[in-house]
Amino acid sequence: MIRIILPLVLLMLWTLPVHADDDCANATTTVAIQACQTEKLIGLQSDVDVRYKKRLDAAAAQDKAATAATDKRHLKLLKQSQTAFEAYTKAECQRQAYMYNGGTMTGIAAGTCLQTMASRRIEDMKVWPEPEE
Repeated sequence: MIRIILPLVLLMLWTLPVHADDDCANATTTVAIQACQTEKLIGLQSDVDVRYKKRLDAAAAQDKAATAATDKRHLKLLKQSQTAFEAYTKAECQRQAYMYNGGTMTGIAAGTCLQTMASRRIEDMKVWPEPEE
């Protein structure tokens, strides 16, 4: 997911020379809004990464414990799912940002989209069975 998020976060940071001191709930400038979005996105992405890593470990364990070759697809399918999600996220967030033709809302639209997509992935992962510790 990092390879998708990083370029879009860099797009958001392009116009972000310093961290805004404004309270995020009261942010009104593009710089302040993007600073808040970046902070939130970093937290969401960290949550996605932790959950995905747990699922990777669990899928590898499931594959290792499986007896039939047809049951050893958990890891492969999880990776395919994540790759597809990352591709969709990149395309969708670029599409949403493109609607603003490079204006000041471009970065904000991209940031909002990335937050939404990360939140959706977290929700997706919450319904997956918890990996055994």
